[in-house]
Amino acid sequence: MSEDSDGSIVDLLRNAMELNVKLASAIERMRAPAEFGRSVMDDGSCYDLGETAKMLSPKLEAETGVGLGRNRLAEALRNMGVFMQDNEPYQPYLYHFRIVLKPTPVGMKKVPLFTGEGLSWVLPKLVEYYR
Repeated sequence: MSEDSDGSIVDLLRNAMELNVKLASAIERMRAPAEFGRSVMDDGSCYDLGETAKMLSPKLEAETGVGLGRNRLAEALRNMGVFMQDNEPYQPYLYHFRIVLKPTPVGMKKVPLFTGEGLSWVLPKLVEYYR
């Protein structure tokens, strides 16, 4: 082997080691959202915005320092392009919600409820949004 090929092998190994460190860091950052997602993914329950905010707030605050309430969650989802102005999810995101009709004094209102899978989907999005 020539001296040039030894240098390029060393460079490749160094780059691989740097990539490995970055990947390990990314895996560690996603550990909490993944554990949370695993716990709620298949429970069959649905959660309104207030319940969702209460469940996600401690994890989001631990990751970003930002607390979450119902109004802040709805605002973030609108800003991220998930919700329309009336807090109804856009078509591509319907998979993460169950829409129910609630009676109001003036008629019926569509209310989005997060599915368990929707909770595990939205947590990393919120972490990214608030970082």
